[in-house]
Amino acid sequence: MDISVAYEALTKDAQVWDGVGDELGAMGRILSDVHLSRGAFSFAAMDVADRYAEVTLQVAALLSGGETAASDTASALREVRNAWEGHEQAVSSSISEMWEPGT
Repeated sequence: MDISVAYEALTKDAQVWDGVGDELGAMGRILSDVHLSRGAFSFAAMDVADRYAEVTLQVAALLSGGETAASDTASALREVRNAWEGHEQAVSSSISEMWEPGT
């Protein structure tokens, strides 16, 4: 069994997920700056104003959750890379200790 790990691909993928998290966080901050009071709606549309507030909260929660998930994914990819590199170095070290060239 031959296992090959593309370390640079793991790094690039982690950077992509960092970017996704950054964008979701930026969108969440923009959304938090948008304020629409009930008074902005017609007196006959108070139920629409309430629904708008609920949807805004749901979207903010989704953006925050997405930002966290993307950041966690980037961290996991880095952990996988580090674990594989550490394992590869340990195995290489172990083999070189057992083998002496020319004997």
